[in-house]
Amino acid sequence: MKLLSAFVDNAWEWIDRGWELDEFDERRREQELRLEEEERIKAHWPDQPNPIERDSCNEELKRLRDSWPADPRQRRRSWAGWWT
Repeated sequence: MKLLSAFVDNAWEWIDRGWELDEFDERRREQELRLEEEERIKAHWPDQPNPIERDSCNEELKRLRDSWPADPRQRRRSWAGWWT
């Protein structure tokens, strides 16, 4: 996950508001959710020597990872930031 930066975004009024603590909590939650989603897919296709099943698992993991936003402003949050 790319980092969010009030400094890079020139959101000067947010620099000293303490939003980093909220962002830290949200990033940790998002990382946990992503790991759970990956594990659910891997559990559906447990490690097997069958290349077709392995390819299906890898394709599903790729689809999942591609669905995650690259722009840090697009991640789900319980708080509203300067970009909203």
